[in-house]
Amino acid sequence: MRATPQLHTAQGIWAGMRYYMGHFFYPNMYREFLSIQNAHKVERGVRLQTAIKANKVDFRALLALPVTDHAHPYKMEYPWEKVISADSRDLSMYGKWYSSKILSFYESNQHHKFGVLMDDMVNARGWWNRAARTRCPIDKVVHADRRVMRYRVLKDKYIYEDKSNWVHPIDNVAWFGPYIMMVADEWEEKWGFFAGQEIEY
Repeated sequence: MRATPQLHTAQGIWAGMRYYMGHFFYPNMYREFLSIQNAHKVERGVRLQTAIKANKVDFRALLALPVTDHAHPYKMEYPWEKVISADSRDLSMYGKWYSSKILSFYESNQHHKFGVLMDDMVNARGWWNRAARTRCPIDKVVHADRRVMRYRVLKDKYIYEDKSNWVHPIDNVAWFGPYIMMVADEWEEKWGFFAGQEIEY
């Protein structure tokens, strides 16, 4: 992946300016991201209900799979996972523009340059996040905490990891988000609110 020149991303003390400029020129990036997440949730639910009614799957066996497995009911996919694996020669003009936009959004987050994944940055302030940490494999939680601690040290010094340690978009997968969705779905089923919308938390 071609790195974005530092002059184009405003590093160090100018990082806040980069954030506000991004919202000014691309104000709907988070709205689009949430709509993609919600669309995945609806599609996943329909697919599961259809398969369960036809007695084609054992739901417990699917839940036992790793959450990064495409057969897992709560598998989540970030937009950059799609575009990074697409051949630009097969894309339309809009597809090329959309791919560039998503990868620019990924690049502007900067987290991957400190060696952390997107899901590593989910904090434990919300009760649903803390509940999800108890369901996630402990080794993944421990390694994520270590990456975040190193990220904070590097960020305070305004230095990146070596390029060999940058997280490639294809490896930046949702390993923790699916557990949060499990907790939210169980809460909704038990108490009847939240409606499965991430933005309501």
